[in-house]
Amino acid sequence: MWFGVVSYGMAAVAFALLALLLRPARREPSAPDVRLWIAAWGTSAWALLLAAEVHWRFLSLPLLVAIEALHAALWLWLLASLARLQNQPAWMRAMMVAAGPVVAALAVAINWLAIPTVLVASYLGLGLALVGVFSLEQVYRNAEQAGLTPARWLCLGIAGIFVLDLFVFAESILVQEFDRTAWEVRGLISALLVLPIGFAARRMPDWSVDIFVSRHVVYYSTSLLLVGAYLIMMSLGGLYVRESGGGWGPTAQLFFLLASGVLLATLVFSGSMRRKLKVFVAKNFYRNKYDYRVEWLRFIGTLSERGPQESFHQTAIRAVAQIIESPRAVLWVRDTPNGAMRAIAGWPKISDADLADAGVLSSRAALVLFLERTKWVVDLKQRHEQPDLYDDLVIEERLLMLGPDALIVPLFHLDQLYGCLLLARRPGFGALSFEDLDLLKTVGRHIAAHLSQEDMDRRLNESRQFEAFNRFSAFVMHDLKNSTAQLKLIVHNAERHKRNPEFVDDAIATIANTVERMSRLLTQLGQGEVSGTLRDVQLAQIAEQATERCSSRKPVPNLAISARPRVHADAERLSSVVEHIVRNAQDACDARGEVRIEVDSEYGEPRLRVRDSGVGMEAEFVRDRLFRPFDTTKGSRGMGIGAYQAREYLRSLGGDVRVQSRPGRGTVFELVFPVASAAERDLAESAELTGSDAGDQHGVVRAG
Repeated sequence: MWFGVVSYGMAAVAFALLALLLRPARREPSAPDVRLWIAAWGTSAWALLLAAEVHWRFLSLPLLVAIEALHAALWLWLLASLARLQNQPAWMRAMMVAAGPVVAALAVAINWLAIPTVLVASYLGLGLALVGVFSLEQVYRNAEQAGLTPARWLCLGIAGIFVLDLFVFAESILVQEFDRTAWEVRGLISALLVLPIGFAARRMPDWSVDIFVSRHVVYYSTSLLLVGAYLIMMSLGGLYVRESGGGWGPTAQLFFLLASGVLLATLVFSGSMRRKLKVFVAKNFYRNKYDYRVEWLRFIGTLSERGPQESFHQTAIRAVAQIIESPRAVLWVRDTPNGAMRAIAGWPKISDADLADAGVLSSRAALVLFLERTKWVVDLKQRHEQPDLYDDLVIEERLLMLGPDALIVPLFHLDQLYGCLLLARRPGFGALSFEDLDLLKTVGRHIAAHLSQEDMDRRLNESRQFEAFNRFSAFVMHDLKNSTAQLKLIVHNAERHKRNPEFVDDAIATIANTVERMSRLLTQLGQGEVSGTLRDVQLAQIAEQATERCSSRKPVPNLAISARPRVHADAERLSSVVEHIVRNAQDACDARGEVRIEVDSEYGEPRLRVRDSGVGMEAEFVRDRLFRPFDTTKGSRGMGIGAYQAREYLRSLGGDVRVQSRPGRGTVFELVFPVASAAERDLAESAELTGSDAGDQHGVVRAG
């Protein structure tokens, strides 16, 4: 009897505490949080009434069933409100609301009519329990789809209530009487059901339920619950050992109990286990310390908006420091070949002398090795108080520059230690919680990725600058090589033709042209770029100059002019491009081969083609290697930038270079220029109609 009183008394107290802790933000009776609050108070009253009934036995069976029906009606009423949020059919919600009152009314009628009650009352209770289980199944199945995933915990708690009713009433039908033991145990089990129900109320996003219980209370309550469960299991295990041990049973039982007791004591007094249990309680029973949406938006906003006179690294430091309101911070990053970390910035701005004092952390330093192994946030204050927790980590004096209670946050990128951040502790900042640690480690990873990306961008920019410088140098060398080739040709032919006036005149003209080109190149070098003045030039004149300059080599190029379009380009640069293509064509042919230069216009596009009957090229070579800079098939005789330079220059003018080639059949280089404007076309036509000599008319073919 006393067990039943205590059992239901515990249930009454548990649900009363739950009701006191539940403070609904809304007052509409249809709101789920309000109905849960009412159901908790109603269950507490139900448990008190049953505790009194167990002691005094003053209720008849039908009235007891009526009370049970009203108790079930409260929870069905709550399920109906959840079903409404899930848009369940109206008939189902009506069944949930009406089932309890109908059964209660029938039970009262049975009591008034004095009908034989055990079976009838049991069937009524069983039917109501089945309605409850059916309703639970509907709500539970649709909870996640309706965005009410935490309601599953609530369903688990309510399921315990209805399953107990189902068991009690089903058993009474089988044996045709109520089992008093099962009836009394139900109170204790009901008290335990407060845990999932309270957990669900805490987790429901839209209920605005404000629950606060001291963390120490929850921690010690959870500890006692776990210890109690362990003792029960230990007792059952000892009983099993005694019964199955034969003559050695009592001895084996004693040994088992002693060993289990030692294990329990070890777990209870283990600091590691206590810390893990506290973290578990904090993570699962309490609201988060931080509003992570606000923190994340502020963090991203800080990174994206650099402060006045603030370096990139200082902005990154400030983004982390503001999370825990740290007044000062210093950043170390790995930027040395040996993996050491160097202090590169502080916030607020610190002097170069202070950064020099912070110095470099060796890759073999104790702190660096500890961070790589554990990935922990190091609390210097905790390390001083609990050195064994940090494996007696030795901290260098310079790491105390921001105080003996500073924090060291590791910065990991791609699972490698990229750096660390030393944060000063603000006055009044208490011990770090698991949320502080998790948040600092998370933003540390983000900052590491951010800093690494910035470092990669800087290195890429430097690489591009070196690439541009190298390309600039290569182009200059290419022009020098062409000019040198002309002078070498003069020197080579001087022994045979130096007394020939025509050779002397031609040599002087070539030298003058080379001097002009070198002077222009020196001017461009002084400006820091290889550029030229863009103006309207006749493409045919460029072709004529190239033909004349390349006519000293075999095979002599032929020139065919079908039109005289004008192009907007630098005459010297364009002439150099055409000469290079013509010389390459000559190199591809033997002395009996053919090189032909054609100038025409198609659909308004000026075009210049260089055809040769040389060895040709594979399609794969043309596609993958011809225009790749510094990729040459000439060995030490070439630099591999002529074709690339030609195409890039044509593209800078808005045109392009097209190549058709077949092995053994020769190659065609086609320079395509952008369509000239209407004014340019009129000017070109006027120039063509007033040409100064017949040799400049359309359709003229010349042999160099």
